[in-house]
Amino acid sequence: MTLLALIRYEFREARLQLGISSIILVAFAWLFVWLISLVKPGLWAAVLEFAPDFLRKLIVVSPTQLLTPRGQISVLYLHIVPLLVCMGWALGRGSQAVAGRVASGQMELLVASPLRRLEVMLAPGVVMLFGAVVMGIALWLGTWLGLVTIRFSDPPSPVDFIPGALNLMALTLCLAGITTLISSFDQDRWRPIWGAMAVMIIAAILKLIGQLMPGGEWIGNLSFLTAFEPQRLILEPNAAWSPWFLPEVQVRLRVWFNLVLVAIGVLTYAAACVVFIKRDIPVPR
Repeated sequence: MTLLALIRYEFREARLQLGISSIILVAFAWLFVWLISLVKPGLWAAVLEFAPDFLRKLIVVSPTQLLTPRGQISVLYLHIVPLLVCMGWALGRGSQAVAGRVASGQMELLVASPLRRLEVMLAPGVVMLFGAVVMGIALWLGTWLGLVTIRFSDPPSPVDFIPGALNLMALTLCLAGITTLISSFDQDRWRPIWGAMAVMIIAAILKLIGQLMPGGEWIGNLSFLTAFEPQRLILEPNAAWSPWFLPEVQVRLRVWFNLVLVAIGVLTYAAACVVFIKRDIPVPR
């Protein structure tokens, strides 16, 4: 088997999940935009006015920005439905990369083929990257369809939501890398899935503590989810970050957040490759 043949096989195996996920994202994004068009602006103002203090702390942008159509639609990019769909892709493909193949017996055939072990890991990585990009495009495409087919008094530009889609792509790659790293140590597909979910939950808790606890910003910085702020990237395009050791240097958050997530994904995937290259492949049970 050649590397190209293995990549084609990986695509065939993942195409059903990718196709269904993309359709869900396009349809849900259009539906979300349609529902936003039905909500009166005064209702949003009333909700924000009576929101408890702890909920206000979780809003990373100015509440007045959420009263505009762009601010309301930006909620889509951190909605639980797109997050679950993208998490499903990352967890499913990452757990299958090593542990799933060991459990099914496919890995014995792959390591006995002329392919090097690094090439065996390259094929699922290409599919994970492709899927993350396709799903980000699908969510943005649904937003674009909603904006061109649904009437708004002050319609935002679809281009405004590209940073949110890019941030979701970066998060998908990050979680896929983490899942693959856990998978590289195991031989049962479900344990990497639960392990990656545990990492996600811990990261969410750390981020929540950093947002709610006074002076606890440093705790939030321990979580990779701190770099997942699609709403802020959409509504605050000029927001920047300066490292403490170079205060005169400013990096756009649109670049910095995505760079952090992609770097974590790449590093964890590279670590998974190293583990896989050095480990013995057990006989499937």
